[in-house]
Amino acid sequence: MLRDCCCCVAVGNEACDGAWFGASDRSTRRHSIESKLAAGTTLVCDRYAHSGVAFSAAKGLDVQWCMAPDEGLPAPDGVIFLDIEPEAASQRGEYGAERYEKLEFQHKVRSKFQELRSRIAAERGDEDVAWHVLDATKPIDVLQDEIRAISARVIADVAGKPVGRLWGASKDRQVIS
Repeated sequence: MLRDCCCCVAVGNEACDGAWFGASDRSTRRHSIESKLAAGTTLVCDRYAHSGVAFSAAKGLDVQWCMAPDEGLPAPDGVIFLDIEPEAASQRGEYGAERYEKLEFQHKVRSKFQELRSRIAAERGDEDVAWHVLDATKPIDVLQDEIRAISARVIADVAGKPVGRLWGASKDRQVIS
């Protein structure tokens, strides 16, 4: 689906944790990620560098600074963003149990995701940026169908193409070997 990796982002109490600890986790897995991609394995990730940047920047850090530790890592071929107004999300069961599930903060995070998407589009000169924004208020079965269709399309579209790099490390896609 998204030719990136499954990563656990370690988040502590400091504002920079998401950007730097998450990036450290991804960086230590870089060889494994690149080896699997070179072998033709499709990797799927629940959150990747984009999430670390958005959450860290929402804490008040500079977006560019938050992007720096992930520069040059394999770029996802697609990003599926499940978009929902924070007020709608807050109506779901157990909202608020996780420390970042606060309406004010979630508004900031959503805004930073939108800013990041625009920044990447401007950098690449590409409006689509391979982001697929889905309405997360839809029923789960509808979202599953949409995600499956997007995933199949992304996998087919990138077959045989080299993997790109995050954050403009190279404007050209680079082959991972």
